[in-house]
Amino acid sequence: MAVQILASWGYDTAPVLQHDPDPVVRATAALSAANARTPAGTQAILQVLSAPIDAAWCQQVFPHFGRLFPFRLLPAAIDRATLDELIAALTPLLADAPAGTYAGDWGARLRAKAFPDGFPSARPLDPAQRALLQLIADRCFSPAAPPVRLDTDPRRVLRDLIRPIGSRSGRRPSLSDPLCGRPPTNGPG
Repeated sequence: MAVQILASWGYDTAPVLQHDPDPVVRATAALSAANARTPAGTQAILQVLSAPIDAAWCQQVFPHFGRLFPFRLLPAAIDRATLDELIAALTPLLADAPAGTYAGDWGARLRAKAFPDGFPSARPLDPAQRALLQLIADRCFSPAAPPVRLDTDPRRVLRDLIRPIGSRSGRRPSLSDPLCGRPPTNGPG
C-alpha cells in the first residue's frame, strides 16, 4: 500500500521495482509515472498477471484504490505490453480468474489495443489478433466462464467480437469463422 501511495504521488519507485523480492510490490512500483515506459516495469506487471496466485491477492479492495488488479495493474499492462505479451499473460490468468477480475475498464482498453481500426477489421487479422480472439472465446465466453451479469463487466465490450461466431450454429466459437479474420469460402474445402 505504501508503494502504491508513493507511486500515486509521483515519487520514484525505481529502487523498489529493481530490488523488492515480492512480485506484487514490484508490479505496484511499476505503476509510477517514472516506470511507465521501462521494460522492467512492464515485465513486473506481466509477471503478476501470469501468476494467478499473485493476481488473486491483488483482488483485495484497498481503501482509496479499490482492487489493484482490474483497476490499476491490468489496464497498465494493456497500455504498455505488446499484444503477444498480453496473450501470454492473460492465458493463465483467465483460465481461473477470480471474480474481481471482471471489474474495471480493461475490456475496452484491450479491444482498442487489439483492433485500433475497429472490428471487424478491413484487413485480415494478424496472428496475435486471432490468438486474442480465440483466448477471449475460450476463457471469457465459453460455458465454463462466469456469466456476464453486470453492466460494468469489462467483457461486455468484448462480447460482439465473439457472439456472432457461435450464435449462428450453436457451436463453440472458432477462429475458422470468417468474422475472426479468415475469408469465407464459397464452397467445399
